[in-house]
Amino acid sequence: ASRSGPTEGIVIRPSDNQPPRSIAWLQCIGSRDQKNTYCSSICCMYATKEAVLAKQRLGSDVACRVFIMDERAFNKEYSTYFSRARQKHAIQYTRCRVSAIREDPHTHSLILKYQGDEGQTREEIFDMVVLATGLGPPATAADLASVLGIELNSYGFCKTEKFSPLQTTRPGVFVCGAFSSPKEIVETIIDASGAA
Repeated sequence: ASRSGPTEGIVIRPSDNQPPRSIAWLQCIGSRDQKNTYCSSICCMYATKEAVLAKQRLGSDVACRVFIMDERAFNKEYSTYFSRARQKHAIQYTRCRVSAIREDPHTHSLILKYQGDEGQTREEIFDMVVLATGLGPPATAADLASVLGIELNSYGFCKTEKFSPLQTTRPGVFVCGAFSSPKEIVETIIDASGAA
């Protein structure tokens, strides 16, 4: 819903250019499986912010549902934001893994299949689905690490120690931002300040 995006901030369905009346956010897809064994940790917050923005732009009657495995709200401010999203904006959260998604060929709505709280299989129809994009190390991380003489961790991010999170494995070479792990802008700025 960026004002500088292709729709100039107007939320519309790509299939028919109509505003959606129900939107689903799919979180945690592919995380913590055999290939991606970690959680990006920032997707929960940006999905929540997008859902709140959708309510503000489309009206309070638009149904916004976030399908999520684990809620990552790392501090009190974020916890409060989640609570406010639920209570003030009526954003719904469903803990599950979405197992399938298919398009209705006539309406172009999307049908989500998932397992409900009681273990039963459910299907729900949404006008629009938003897939959260997790963060991963850059494709050139191994090349950069080789040039700088630093090590990467098992996930492909820069290896650091718990009590010296800005220090790489090479003395005098520091790291900041998402090259050390998935993180948000505020954490990246704090890292940059510490590295400087």
